[in-house]
Amino acid sequence: GTIFGTLWKETPRSVITNSCHLSSILKPIPLSTGFLKKAQIRDYILVNSFCTGAEYLDTVLVPYQQNSPHVLDILDVLMDLQRDGLVKGIGGLNFPSSLIRDANKCGFRLDSNQASCNIIDQRLFQSYKRRKHDGLLLEASSPLAGA
Repeated sequence: GTIFGTLWKETPRSVITNSCHLSSILKPIPLSTGFLKKAQIRDYILVNSFCTGAEYLDTVLVPYQQNSPHVLDILDVLMDLQRDGLVKGIGGLNFPSSLIRDANKCGFRLDSNQASCNIIDQRLFQSYKRRKHDGLLLEASSPLAGA
């Protein structure tokens, strides 16, 4: 099994709900895939995010993929999963401000936008900090820092 699966099986529910924050980064849909129906996107998300054995996820992060025709459709499906109680929060991963504004115009409200940063060279994070994110939580993330 997976680490998430083991966590769900061997940890009391009160610990999971009160002390854990389970996040999953959605694997990008290949650009060559072409048009997908909403049901296909839902199946893709369920297979790729819930293969962990988790009953729900606190946050699903959607990575920015330039020229992807699927981003707004993915957010639409994640909003449905949020209403179904399978996803608590929806976040972007390196979303540009323009995409966040487009998502907001379509009624999709992200809970956060996580910017991948290099702890040594912080220029990317500094450029994100200077942009307006319409009140959206901006999180800095660095694999080297463990965050």
